[in-house]
Amino acid sequence: MGLVDKKLAEIGTAVEFQAERTRLAFAAGMAQTQRSLRITGALSRPVVRNAVNYGSGGRLVGWSVRAEGGPVTCYLRDGHDASGDIIAIIDLVDTESETLSLGRGISFVESLYVHQAAGAGALVGAVWLGAVD
Repeated sequence: MGLVDKKLAEIGTAVEFQAERTRLAFAAGMAQTQRSLRITGALSRPVVRNAVNYGSGGRLVGWSVRAEGGPVTCYLRDGHDASGDIIAIIDLVDTESETLSLGRGISFVESLYVHQAAGAGALVGAVWLGAVD
């Protein structure tokens, strides 16, 4: 293989690498859209207890919730089930509400799981997730 062929091979490898980086950056940006608009503020997701509420890593930046039908204690966990690390605790008596903004937020790596640990009530409302910077 001559010098020119080696250089062309190196350039081809560099182009492939940059194309893959561009594809990944574009995919990450598109993941942070809603109705084809880029999300710049917090993304609101309804709370679903004992379930994954966001299926990949992200930033928890707050919540607005209410206990209905009795007291409720929920753990917000980094993981896919109730064994994930606790990143926040919401503990409310019946009809109590709480709105909390966490500024830049708390990162979670795997997913955001809402685990109802105690109480006869239901947690209703939304969690807020930070957009990709």
